[in-house]
Amino acid sequence: DEYDAKEWHEASVPGVFDTSAPNMAGYEGVCWFRRTVTVPQAWQGKRLFLQFGAVNYTARVYWNGVAVRENTDGFLPFSCDITDAVRWNGENT
Repeated sequence: DEYDAKEWHEASVPGVFDTSAPNMAGYEGVCWFRRTVTVPQAWQGKRLFLQFGAVNYTARVYWNGVAVRENTDGFLPFSCDITDAVRWNGENT
């Protein structure tokens, strides 16, 4: 990873980042969420999507460093096709 996450706060998902730590209450600005997962081999050959309930205001979604979607509809659900960016032989971020 090119980002040092040592000082990042943990946040529950689904949820909002400004409840992840006391000093984040009322924060308005840029925030990054990151999660590492292993995608089951049984899913290979299928189309895979990430689903978001909503992201306020603008979201730029990356899968393994590949930009897969930008969304500016802050209160509407959206999905991202991650099929071509999945690593089948290890962790995905």
